[in-house]
Amino acid sequence: REAKIEDYLQGWEEPERSKLLYELMSLEIGYRKQRGEHPSQDEHASRFSDSQRVVQEVYRRQVSSDETVVRQDTQETLMMRSELTGLQYHAEGGLGIVYAAEDRQLKRNMAIKFIHDRVAGDPDSRARFQLEAELTSRLEHPGVVPVHGLGRTVDGRLFYAMRFIDGETLDVAIDRYHGGPNSDASRADRPLQYRELLLRFVAVCQTIAYAHNRGIIHRDIKPVNIMLGRYGQTIVVDWGLALPVGRQGVFKESGERTLMPSSGSESNRVAAGTPAFMSPEQASGSLDL
Repeated sequence: REAKIEDYLQGWEEPERSKLLYELMSLEIGYRKQRGEHPSQDEHASRFSDSQRVVQEVYRRQVSSDETVVRQDTQETLMMRSELTGLQYHAEGGLGIVYAAEDRQLKRNMAIKFIHDRVAGDPDSRARFQLEAELTSRLEHPGVVPVHGLGRTVDGRLFYAMRFIDGETLDVAIDRYHGGPNSDASRADRPLQYRELLLRFVAVCQTIAYAHNRGIIHRDIKPVNIMLGRYGQTIVVDWGLALPVGRQGVFKESGERTLMPSSGSESNRVAAGTPAFMSPEQASGSLDL
């Protein structure tokens, strides 16, 4: 309804009257703008000639608020600085070496993956490394480790920072179940261990299904590339051989958007993988996977 501010000011004395006027004017201006009207400072100055200071203050805040909305819609580039310290060797693969580190600003554990020194100057290897970082960061799924940033050392060596996963690899868990050197002394919980391994396997399948529905094939799925967190996390790591293949059939109908990487798209178009874990078509050298 068309409520009038003047009706609500009757009977109020200063300083409460000015405070009430300030709030009611702000509300009225907001509601009128929502209805497509254009209230002006002159109009309110005429209506409340004895409260010019309050009118000026309300419109000063309105201008500031409008400028904030405009700034929110601009293409402003924001820069963040991270300080990663206390690096300690953790693991390595064919393309990179991983260190544990601490984010000094946010006080959290991180993992830093560097490109290997032996291939740091090779353009194809650098392109593959950048592609790995991009694909890993854009595959937004609980089964893929979150990537927090990509950078270079002072001598130009590439690295990217990601969440640190505290746990073991799937091959260790499988070995323990089958009575290897890491086996538990008690065998009474074997049914539970078996069920837990199956649940981990299902989680890996869900992660890979998500990647396939985005048009990405991992090409190096093996137990050593599956990290098992202490609280149920099942993470597929090492996407260094991942291949963008586009999507057809049921994958295209999944509703997910095809992931089109912006870097290194040709660097991985060679036959690759771990022989003991390759599919037949991958082992034959085909890229039609």
